[in-house]
Amino acid sequence: MEKYNTEKEVWKDVEGYEGYYQVSNLGRVRSLDRTVKQQEGFTQNIKGNIKDITPRKDGYIQITLYKNNKGERHYIHRLVAKAFIRNPKGFEIINHIDEKPSNNYYKNLEWCDHQYNLTYGDKVERVTNSEGYKIRTQKLRKPIYVIDKEGNRKWYDSLTSAARELNLDTASITACLKGRNQTHKGYSYEYA
Repeated sequence: MEKYNTEKEVWKDVEGYEGYYQVSNLGRVRSLDRTVKQQEGFTQNIKGNIKDITPRKDGYIQITLYKNNKGERHYIHRLVAKAFIRNPKGFEIINHIDEKPSNNYYKNLEWCDHQYNLTYGDKVERVTNSEGYKIRTQKLRKPIYVIDKEGNRKWYDSLTSAARELNLDTASITACLKGRNQTHKGYSYEYA
């Protein structure tokens, strides 16, 4: 956010939390001064403040907002986009233009559709070159046997090809291969 400290910070009410919280064009959230009635009939003055935020492991920032003694988690980028970015096409997805999910400056956000967000920038290349992706796809490419109720075995070059040909769920096949389930859609499975 230091990069944008020359721009005037503008605050707007958070939708659904008017009088409780505001979000800024720089991606900060603050609570507002307010008076709360306690159960005993007393009132308590609560001083507003800038809320601390900590990025999750994936870089996105969430915050819990409270109203009527109930807390609800919200992504900061969604709060900023709803308050500061027009959305005439009614898109549901918000894209970070610089591909840094912790940068919630309003000029770094744009409403978009799911396909645009999935293929934006070098996201696809980064994901497919990641170590986790390589490990997952190697597991999906191992040959397996699909065994019917009579014990007939059919070889498939991968879990994915078996799932596609027999209209099966890959997660359920994996659960069988790992021993968490015995069968899926009447078949049992083992690595070839």
